[in-house]
Amino acid sequence: QIICQGCSYHRYPLKYRKDRPERVCDQCYASLGKRGRAVTSDSAVRAVSLAAWTDKTVVLGRSPPSQSRSPGGALSSVLHSITPSPGRKLKRVPAALKQVAGTEGSSMSGYLQRSKDNRKPWRRLWFVVKDKVLYTYAASEDVVAMESQPLLGFTVQGPTARDCSFQLFHKTTLFRAFRAEDSATALRWAEAIKAATVL
Repeated sequence: QIICQGCSYHRYPLKYRKDRPERVCDQCYASLGKRGRAVTSDSAVRAVSLAAWTDKTVVLGRSPPSQSRSPGGALSSVLHSITPSPGRKLKRVPAALKQVAGTEGSSMSGYLQRSKDNRKPWRRLWFVVKDKVLYTYAASEDVVAMESQPLLGFTVQGPTARDCSFQLFHKTTLFRAFRAEDSATALRWAEAIKAATVL
């Protein structure tokens, strides 16, 4: 068992480490010391080549004085294999966004272009109106919604025949602008959203 300096100052040449002196616990040192090969002084340890220290310095977190660490050591490779790689934490998805983007149970679904206001660029997204909530998806096959917006209290203006667009307002503030492929589709969307804005 290789341990840190704070736990023990005893060293012993271990066969499985090619007789390199390694720190061992007091109990193991007493047992191994009966064989007469114990190395206790730091000066004796310094005599060991720097290459012999490479693997241990990975465990202890210290670099050898004038040599960089070598990742090729046996102990080093074992430690790297058991160390978990720092990955991204799993993002918790709110239950309100876990709606399937399909048409089942929805009053309206389909692709629209959306802008945060009329000056911002338009983005094509998949929308579903279900249970008086407007769900926004990146694509129709998505399972988790990007956004969910309850529609109660909103008002709809439009569509205009000129550009097939309509706007969603909260009180007097423009919340979102939408644009459909044609005026008939825009009218159907506006009606579906209007119906969802009232009880």
